[in-house]
Amino acid sequence: MNNYFTGKRVRGLLSILFVGFCLSSVVYAADDYVCEAKQNAKNELAVLTESCPIGQGLWGREPKQDKGFFWIQCGIFPQPLSLEQAKLIYGKISTNVWIKQDGKGFRCLIGPYSHFDKANSELKGVRGLPAYKESFVRWVTEDGQTRKSDTKPEAKQPIPAKPAKPVRTMKEKPAKPVRKLSPAVAPEAPAQPASLPEEKTPAFDGITLRRQTRVAEQQFVVPFLMQGNEQFYMEYGIAWNRLDYTKAESVCSSMGMSMVDEQQWKSLLSSNVMTREKWPLHLPYWGMGKRGLFTSGKVTHLTGTSLLNVVCVK
Repeated sequence: MNNYFTGKRVRGLLSILFVGFCLSSVVYAADDYVCEAKQNAKNELAVLTESCPIGQGLWGREPKQDKGFFWIQCGIFPQPLSLEQAKLIYGKISTNVWIKQDGKGFRCLIGPYSHFDKANSELKGVRGLPAYKESFVRWVTEDGQTRKSDTKPEAKQPIPAKPAKPVRTMKEKPAKPVRKLSPAVAPEAPAQPASLPEEKTPAFDGITLRRQTRVAEQQFVVPFLMQGNEQFYMEYGIAWNRLDYTKAESVCSSMGMSMVDEQQWKSLLSSNVMTREKWPLHLPYWGMGKRGLFTSGKVTHLTGTSLLNVVCVK
């Protein structure tokens, strides 16, 4: 597998490749740590490989330094959680839920996080769920080592029951079909951003502009395809497309726009509009010439098969 990235920040799910009936994912954790994961079916959580470091349990303590990266362990179970069983967790977190096999048990892991404060903050929400009240934060140090003196035995937990399906009354309308999900993403309906209203592009049916801004006399937009089976992920409670390079280029071209080059990307970053207006930041963006554009400023040449954010410019 050669679709992975390096950089300075923790990122969530970075790329997805279709291999037969199995989805193979790359989870970028931190410098020198690239975790692979596989999702065997759409109703299952992705499983991290054995080599992926998960560090030591902090058990309520704070780390000596806010370096490395962090996971929330939401339990260890005799059988892996299903995506359906993890739905409740997704309402409390901003990242993804994963499974990692450990002997005969299966760990439920949330993350990765680049900062302890963020992990600890979301831990409180996860622990508010009765089935996950024993959750805790794990810390992977910069050297990736787990000190045995910092760990303690963990009891296996029963698999939490699947949430009961709501009973529909005569007054309720039938639920709309759920759009195809990307791995480890909770099935939530796309919401409208509060900070910037979406605009339906009148000349291009089925394309909505999730975000748009003007920098140095150039217009930048983040499109979202309202039709079709394109994959998406959730950030800020909103769905964002994840497209390969060919599809991303086609979308920009269909709107009379082009892919962003490195100079335009630097201009967009320096405006700080992406942070201020809550543009999607968990994944890199496609740039001209199959470049992966990171919000850290890093630019990497890719093969074109990765599924990344899309920004177009005119």
